[in-house]
Amino acid sequence: MASVDERIRVTEIFAKTRANAFCGSCKARIEWAQLVATGRRMPFDAPLVVIRAHQDVEGRLIQVVDLAASHFATCPDAKRWSRRAR
Repeated sequence: MASVDERIRVTEIFAKTRANAFCGSCKARIEWAQLVATGRRMPFDAPLVVIRAHQDVEGRLIQVVDLAASHFATCPDAKRWSRRAR
């Protein structure tokens, strides 16, 4: 049987950076979180489902979430906010 990571694309976020908000264009409920890999903040569809969690070497709680929950992928106005589209 395949592991969770082999079936879906995942990303890691810092748990303490999660914040509730609403999308500026479609008004959907979202959660912002800081990505471990880049340090940039990313909007996710709320509620954000955590697949698993662990601590990094500095003791910070890291959560692994499904990348398909990215609000960039589901927002009907995503192209309006894309830096690539500008």
